[in-house]
Amino acid sequence: TALGAGITALGVSAVKSSLDQQVGIARLNQSLVNVGTSYDAQAAAIERVIEAQQRKTNFGDEDQRAALQKLVTIGGKWEGSLEALQVATDLAAGAGMDLNAASLLLGKAIAGETSSLSRYGIVLEKGATQTEIMAALTKQFGGAAEAAADPMTQMRNRLGDLVQVMGDMLLPAVERLAILAEKMTRRMIAWTDAHPALTKVLAIVVGALGALALV
Repeated sequence: TALGAGITALGVSAVKSSLDQQVGIARLNQSLVNVGTSYDAQAAAIERVIEAQQRKTNFGDEDQRAALQKLVTIGGKWEGSLEALQVATDLAAGAGMDLNAASLLLGKAIAGETSSLSRYGIVLEKGATQTEIMAALTKQFGGAAEAAADPMTQMRNRLGDLVQVMGDMLLPAVERLAILAEKMTRRMIAWTDAHPALTKVLAIVVGALGALALV
């Protein structure tokens, strides 16, 4: 029983992980569409960079996609966003913040709001280009993410990827079951609407059986 429960819990976790990844990709895709491209068009480059970063830092693929989505949305462009993602991981590790906060800060800087970087020792002239921003941050924090890499965190990220793959395999079956359950529910509702008196009798019988089971 315990083994069965464990397998079921793992299956549920795997499917949820797969769905979360789909949602993350959908959000990233919408941000990319808004700046004139799409996830499908850039998937190979995106996943290559994310995989490389995950291999040598503590940042998993889902966190990186979320960070990239912020950089594209706030920065307002696709060009240079993958380089910015790599700089964001160094900024997060070097400044002791999470990747979400680092990507938000960097996205604002790319959009022209560079004053917030001064608290981290980065002073830029007004109108600094993205190249200048990236260079300044790399000089200050370059290599921090790789230096902070923790083998246990990296292993958890890899195990998370494995669970996601399992979820990807299970998801089609779960979707078919969901469709079947929806059809059965509609039929049951239609039947109860067509037989209200019998439905009341059945409800009383089920309630009585439940009460007897508690005695």
